[in-house]
Amino acid sequence: MAGRPGPQPSSCDYQSPSPRPPRPCDGPARCDQQPEPGAASLRAGRGAGVRSMEKGLVVTQLDVEAGECIKVKGKIQSDAKGFAVNVGKDSNTLMLHFNPRFDCHGDVNTIVCNSKEDGVWGEEDRKAEFPFQHGDKIEICISFDETEATVKLPEAEFKFPNRLGMEKIEYLAVEGDFKVKAIKFS
Repeated sequence: MAGRPGPQPSSCDYQSPSPRPPRPCDGPARCDQQPEPGAASLRAGRGAGVRSMEKGLVVTQLDVEAGECIKVKGKIQSDAKGFAVNVGKDSNTLMLHFNPRFDCHGDVNTIVCNSKEDGVWGEEDRKAEFPFQHGDKIEICISFDETEATVKLPEAEFKFPNRLGMEKIEYLAVEGDFKVKAIKFS
């Protein structure tokens, strides 16, 4: 007697600080996305390491200071459930978890922002404005100062407190249903 296969991983399987239990998401897995050759470009001299992870793109050894901008350019998948852009010191210490959710973790058309310190999530900040559409090509610009992080999009801007008082960003990760085309630092 053949057993039933277990649940398949999906784009909603990336780590999110939702207090609600994660719902299974429909659709094929996209957590194994690989960047296209040459898709992630880094300014010379930064000394950053880029690696493709099972759950998306991770850039380490950054040296982004207050007032500088990290621009992530790419395309939201046409059947996206959600994606996340994380910046901070490392995966356990995040200044900002920016998580647009189309239909994921019990949320519909909601942006969830949070921070993480020593592996522990802070209190979620939910944004009512949702300027994303399936299949959109977008550019996200993340900058910060000693008091807050700012996420700029062509039609919207979001602010989130710099709860950890970080003075530089050393880590960037992009997960979920978002295909990274380019990364730029300015």
